[in-house]
Amino acid sequence: MNTLQTRIQLVRKEALSQIEQVVKTENTERLFPLSNIVKECNDLDLVITKIEVNIEKLENSLETSKTIPSSSKTIFEHSILTGDELSRKESRLQAKFFRNVLLEDLKQKSLSLDNVKSSERLYRTKHGKLVGIAYASEINHKWFLGLPSDQYHCIILLCGESKQKVLRFFLPKTFLDKYSYNFSSSGSEFKFNVFRHNNNYDIGLNHIDRVQVDNYLDYFLALD
Repeated sequence: MNTLQTRIQLVRKEALSQIEQVVKTENTERLFPLSNIVKECNDLDLVITKIEVNIEKLENSLETSKTIPSSSKTIFEHSILTGDELSRKESRLQAKFFRNVLLEDLKQKSLSLDNVKSSERLYRTKHGKLVGIAYASEINHKWFLGLPSDQYHCIILLCGESKQKVLRFFLPKTFLDKYSYNFSSSGSEFKFNVFRHNNNYDIGLNHIDRVQVDNYLDYFLALD
């Protein structure tokens, strides 16, 4: 994490802390400006994410330029960074951004998660219980997410609605115990399909009907 991101994180952390105090004292006049500070921190995070994408694109261009043939025709035909490659990079950075915001929110609620070094999608609670965090952006009112197959205490599905907004579904142990045998899988990964219809959200499962998951939006109790 660079210095700017650290400063933004500290400002957001302090604003969230003050919001908690405001809620306790019912001093609602301060709530709006503090909420704006949190929003602006999130916006700045997104700006940094875009800058990182552009820097990676420039770095790619520099590396590619070393091997570009002299033929002008080849130069124009040679793809420095395809749309798909850029999209994947943006998606990874977007996932990182929303994960960081989530982890900071959880920390404020004394629900800190520690990253499992083997994967940026795997974490453990303070009691050592395994938590998976998956992210996907919306495609035609659907999200397609994946996690390594494992025995999870909680699965958090981050469903991006835009570059600044994400839905966070916390699937608790009770849900996983009941439906894990109905999860789709590919190789060594669980696959999750989340569907939006009439402002409700369902998860697709094998051999049974879709299950509504609206009640698990920001369901922090799943981490207990």
